Amino acid sequence: MKATTVPDDSRVRGGRRQGLLRALLAAWGVAVVGTTTAVWCYKSTPGPAGHAPDHWPAESRIARSTTRNSLLVFLHPKCPCSSATLDEVRRVAGAAEAPATTVVFVIPEGVDETWCDGALFGCAIGIPGVGVFEDRGGREAALFGARTSGHAVAYAPGGSLLFCGGLTTARGHVGASAAALGAILRDGEGARPIVAPVFGCSLEDR
Repeated sequence: MKATTVPDDSRVRGGRRQGLLRALLAAWGVAVVGTTTAVWCYKSTPGPAGHAPDHWPAESRIARSTTRNSLLVFLHPKCPCSSATLDEVRRVAGAAEAPATTVVFVIPEGVDETWCDGALFGCAIGIPGVGVFEDRGGREAALFGARTSGHAVAYAPGGSLLFCGGLTTARGHVGASAAALGAILRDGEGARPIVAPVFGCSLEDR
């Protein structure tokens, strides 16, 4: 009579555990890759591009320098990725022949007086030679076509547009856009302004 082999329960359980472990590791790997890809896509996707006027709008309440270039940087007070933009503002403001620079914090209607308070505001007022302007209701942002936090515009002393766009190459990452801005500020007015994508939160988001 042929003997019947009885499976070893411990081996069966061990094989099941290994299979489950492999399945869990595979699922974890897929999740990590998917999350990393989603985060990078978010960081590398620019916000809505606004159209800056070719000449400094006469209706603006922000003073324009007539002796050197003027730079405006529009920020959402609570945008976490705009700290990198302020790092670039600090570099530009500290360079030789720096432009007259103003950081404009866009504040929606209906919020209290402390809504603008925070790390970004404190950082901006601590940059030497840089002015800070509170744009309540977003009037100035609308005049200069700013829709995304980090939107920067530079104008020549005569009022013509030199640069429109962001100062970073991704959300929260310093990059080459500020270098392009620095080059055009040194060279002065060209045939057409430089346009760069803007990476940041919507200025209309509360």
